[in-house]
Amino acid sequence: MRTRRDHQTARLIDTTIKDLRSRGMYATARSLYEAGVPFAIARRVLAHPDQRRTYGSAALH
Repeated sequence: MRTRRDHQTARLIDTTIKDLRSRGMYATARSLYEAGVPFAIARRVLAHPDQRRTYGSAALH
């Protein structure tokens, strides 16, 4: 998988993944969508956080 170039979005996703359990999939995906992440991507990332892109050789999360 390609490495991510947008560190700000990756940090946002890290934060929302932490919120996933308390807020639920829909609310968390909607938050990402409202922040500019396409809904399909937000849902995919939240459903499979272990398959996220990395920064070079290390994942942020």
